[in-house]
Parts: sequence; structure tokens; C-alpha cells
Amino acid sequence: MHLSTLPGRVCSPLNVPSSERPAIMDAVKEVQVGAVPVARLAPLLEEGRAEVLADQAQLTSSVLAGRTVWNVSSTSRGGGVAEMLQTMLAYGRGAGVDTRWLVIDGTPAFFATTKRLHNLLHGSAGDGGSLGHAERTVYVEVLARALEELRAVVRSGESVSAVTVALESSMYQSQKSSQKK
Repeated sequence: MHLSTLPGRVCSPLNVPSSERPAIMDAVKEVQVGAVPVARLAPLLEEGRAEVLADQAQLTSSVLAGRTVWNVSSTSRGGGVAEMLQTMLAYGRGAGVDTRWLVIDGTPAFFATTKRLHNLLHGSAGDGGSLGHAERTVYVEVLARALEELRAVVRSGESVSAVTVALESSMYQSQKSSQKK
């Protein structure tokens, strides 16, 4: 297979029939991502690697046919996650995989908490604010609202990569460790 023969996929918003979609989604918002042809990478690859990429892209597209790969984060701007997702999802869509990006719409306290988590995971004190019970409560409440909406759009068999949600476990473990001291 050659990279230029891969089908780009045009996907409707949220990839679910409008009759099954929530009328208003307040806790999460979809970031629109275009499709970028994977063939654009061919000149950057070593000889023979473009064909391997094309074969893998076609295989992935056929395995995931009819399914969506959902990516959930707390922001669509700045930072490494947002920059990577914009590019990676565009190439995924260009390869025929229905990749989607949802951003959690949280409160200022939620975003302060996610920023603290981010900084601590990278070894920085950040703003020096705490990650105690109040912060965990805000964090979990926002995620619970987002989860409710995600359940309305994510279908059985689909994949969800939730960068922010994964951090909740780390925050909880940190809180438990500090309580033992």
C-alpha cells in the first residue's frame, strides 16, 4: 500500500446520530480537528518506512472501522498535550481513523488543580498551592459531570484516552500517602 492511497475520513461532529446526542453538552466541548494526509510524512521517512506506515495505517483503520478513538484533556491550547493532540489526531483522521478530542469545561478551581498536578508530576512546586480534600472534591465533581456526558456519546467498543482523568488516581494516591505521615 502507498501512503497516497489511504482514505481520509470525513466525520460528523460527535459521530453519533443527532437523535442519540445530548442536546447540550456543558461539561465537555469538542475540538474540531481536520484530516492531514499521512502521505505528508513520506519525505521525512527512511526508504521503505512510508510503505510500512501506510500498511499499519490501513490495518488500524480497518480494525477501528465504525469506532471512534476519543481523547479527553483539560485544555486545547498551550502545553505539550494540546500541541501533540492537534497533530496526532489530524494524521489519524487522515489515515481513516475517527479520532476525536473533547476538552473538559471546568471551573477556575479545577484548572488551578490540574495545573498543580501537572507541575508536581514534572517535579516543580508550581504555585505552591495545596492538593488537599477541597481540591480533590472540586476535581472529582468536574470529572463526574464530564463522565456523565461522555457516557452519552462514547459507544461500546470505542477507546477513550483521558489524560486529565488519569491524573486523578495520582492525586488520590498522593493524598493517601500524605495522610499516613
